[in-house]
Amino acid sequence: MVAVTCFRVPCGGSPLLLYWVASSSNKAGLLFVVAMVLLLVLLVFFGIRQSRAERKRWLLRGQVFDEGSGAMRHGRVAGHFHRREAAIFSSGGGKHGPAYFNAQLACSSPLRFEIYPHATITIGKPKNAFESGDAALDREFGFTSDDPGRFLAWFQQPENNKQLVAMLHRDSDRCRLELTKGQLVWGIRGGIANEADLPPAQTDTAQGRFVPVRADSSAAEESERSQIREILEKLNQLASALENPL
Repeated sequence: MVAVTCFRVPCGGSPLLLYWVASSSNKAGLLFVVAMVLLLVLLVFFGIRQSRAERKRWLLRGQVFDEGSGAMRHGRVAGHFHRREAAIFSSGGGKHGPAYFNAQLACSSPLRFEIYPHATITIGKPKNAFESGDAALDREFGFTSDDPGRFLAWFQQPENNKQLVAMLHRDSDRCRLELTKGQLVWGIRGGIANEADLPPAQTDTAQGRFVPVRADSSAAEESERSQIREILEKLNQLASALENPL
């Protein structure tokens, strides 16, 4: 006679159904269950290890904030940068496509807008779409705003134009920028792996200094923090310019 016991174990958010088969005449079934349990333990162990390593990596990135103020909050590293509320975080990914690395700063500008690469739009134009008047930018990016006239008046000022263009990546199918609900967010699809992921104004002055990031290299980790710090510096300059609209 064979005894069968069935129970559920959560694994990765989905229940894993294990069947315990125990019988003096069914040693093969018992060995199979033991092997499955060991496999489950290993999967859980490596999952926890990977999660801790990723958390540590994000906390190391948070050292770019004022006095190393970065702390994990709601799945992002939050702190202050030049006294502004700031955060860095990942979004997207999985079956929906590559993840975005995002840098965010508080910004009290009354302007509201979104700038996105045309390559990311598959159906029609978004609501409130308009052109910036800069032919080079309009070929690569789409613009939306609930007050296009006010945004254009600000954008047409040479210094403001320069600040904005500095944040729009030369690899235009990967970069986006938006200002909504008092938060200025810059994101790049696929992450910031090497010097090609920096705005042109930064790579021109730091040629050759940025290397691909490897989690086991302290030099590479410092290089990554340097990239994030320079991105936040540019974003802070842009936030200051946006807070002084016409």
